[in-house]
Amino acid sequence: MQKKAEDLHWIVDFELDKDNRLTCLLWMSSDQVDLWLRYHDVVINDNTARTNQYQMPLEVFIIIDNKCKSCLVCQVLVSDESLDTHVWILKCIKKATKTAPIVMFTDADPALDAAIPIIFSETYPVHCIFHIVQNLPKNLKAKLGEKWDDFIKQFYQYRNSLCEPLFKQRWNQLLIDYPMAKDILLRTLD
Repeated sequence: MQKKAEDLHWIVDFELDKDNRLTCLLWMSSDQVDLWLRYHDVVINDNTARTNQYQMPLEVFIIIDNKCKSCLVCQVLVSDESLDTHVWILKCIKKATKTAPIVMFTDADPALDAAIPIIFSETYPVHCIFHIVQNLPKNLKAKLGEKWDDFIKQFYQYRNSLCEPLFKQRWNQLLIDYPMAKDILLRTLD
């Protein structure tokens, strides 16, 4: 709040619960707002899983500038990762910047995926391949058992398809070859 008092272009929004405890805190410096306005076409979102002293998830929003440098443009501490919380975050960003991203990369959080079209209806949400690959073993390795190694090899080959028709053909083949993985693949990736 001191930074906002010193520079009126700083954005600081927060919410308190009925017991006057902090539940959401979003801040953007004036430089971060400027970066968002200049490079908002692709925004990357990620969060830490309660690794700070307050045991609150920290959401970060990142852009890539014209020198291919990643720049932090928004930070948010939250008490939960619910749909309502993500709607609040995106509303604050929209109010601060009046600018929607064209594409937003996420870690496949279902609540954030649901909030994006509510607030940024023109934004295309995309799941980050790093997070997808990180979650595949958690969700499928035990389920596939001996077939896991063949599955992941095929998955990487299909993921790297250079044209959409080939990818779609390979994706459908993956669903046929690994029916025990179909539910997870369709729910999280399709």
